[in-house]
Amino acid sequence: MTRTVQTRTAQTTTAQATAVQTLLRPAGFTPVHRAALLSLALLGSTLIAPPVLAQGAAQPGHTMTGAAGSMTGSAMKEGAAKAGAMKTTLTGSFRALHAPTTGTVTLARNAQGRWTLTIRNLKTEPAPDLKVWLLAAKTVKDTPELRNEKYIDLGEIATTGTRTFLLPATFTPEQAGSVVLWCDQFSVAFAAATLK
Repeated sequence: MTRTVQTRTAQTTTAQATAVQTLLRPAGFTPVHRAALLSLALLGSTLIAPPVLAQGAAQPGHTMTGAAGSMTGSAMKEGAAKAGAMKTTLTGSFRALHAPTTGTVTLARNAQGRWTLTIRNLKTEPAPDLKVWLLAAKTVKDTPELRNEKYIDLGEIATTGTRTFLLPATFTPEQAGSVVLWCDQFSVAFAAATLK
């Protein structure tokens, strides 16, 4: 490899010298013409010179290694997969508190990027003013003091079926720990679902 580079360098140097001597001969060219052609000849030899790799520079098929360790293609793919694995959907299932309740809850973004809360296959006892609360807390205490917790009141819901609520534009997932079915009439929580 070293011998090949030396041979190319010698050939390039000889070509440069020949070009320079040819340009310096008086052949009807003015000094301006000679200077321009000399510049082109030198530029051409620079462009065909073999590239010089700095010590430690990356070459095809090699891994860059530094103080922080090495980063191979597979490691980069694994890192990207972990970054993409961040949860964009939270789910939970209702557990009964004051009323037998079944159903699931899903918190996700819609096509417009807004967060929505969907309650599916809900079935609980009849109540005239059953509301859906989205609490920040993961643990729900089934007492009237639950009203003092931080929550978003999403409004009323029927005691059976499926319904989707559009959350406020300022909503962030940190505000979602549990979904509570709250009965205002009796000040009790019918059921709660922890979001995971």
